[in-house]
Amino acid sequence: LDMIIENTVKVVSFRYESDHLKSLICALKQSSADLSTQIHAIIDCGAILAGSDLKNFSHVVLQLLPRDRFEGILFYDGVTHHDWVVLERSGRCLPKDISPVNEKDSFAIFDQPRCRGSDLKLCTEAVALLTLAPNLCKDKLMQAAGRLRKLGQRQKLVLIGGNDVFSKLRDVLNTPKASHFTPENILTWVMKNTVEMNVLGLSNWADQGYFYASTYLKSPSLCISDEILELVDFYGKSFNKCAVSDIAKNSRHFH
Repeated sequence: LDMIIENTVKVVSFRYESDHLKSLICALKQSSADLSTQIHAIIDCGAILAGSDLKNFSHVVLQLLPRDRFEGILFYDGVTHHDWVVLERSGRCLPKDISPVNEKDSFAIFDQPRCRGSDLKLCTEAVALLTLAPNLCKDKLMQAAGRLRKLGQRQKLVLIGGNDVFSKLRDVLNTPKASHFTPENILTWVMKNTVEMNVLGLSNWADQGYFYASTYLKSPSLCISDEILELVDFYGKSFNKCAVSDIAKNSRHFH
């Protein structure tokens, strides 16, 4: 987390238009202009590109990039190749392993599923736009930032989000009129989201733990449970306000 704070050069808020892709492209252009440096990648942790045609989006982005710096766009093609591909200036699209365009000479687009585990050799001074989601937690942010393998050396981040993100951030910081935010503000908000999500999972984790202790540790045959198919069985139970500790105790007695 310290590395993210120290290597984030700017936090940017942008206004969503009806077309989210157009908004992201505007944010890309504005960030490059404000920083007086070129953006080298989009890390879409906020899933703004979800459901979009990445090839068409790449065609648009490629037209905005300087020809003397970028020879193509690197993105994951989940339709035809099911692999990372390079969209070249000529319009040709080839898997990155056989494309003549080097990874470090490409603009990279990490869609949300590729924000965890993907490893690309970007240029040593790459600056990436990292998009934020309204309920972003620590694990997703750290995984997304980790796509810059040399973050902490010469690679940097720009954190960007829409109105939905920054309205929640203002509520957390109790600064309703704030328009400028720091990386520390973002990390404070992310950690609050993480704590809240962990609390929501405590009752399920307790139930899973008791189930494991009362079945697998005794006899695997005890793991068999009735299949639930009806909606009323899933969602028809009444809701009661109850402490997590009481839920855990009840789960223990049940198992």
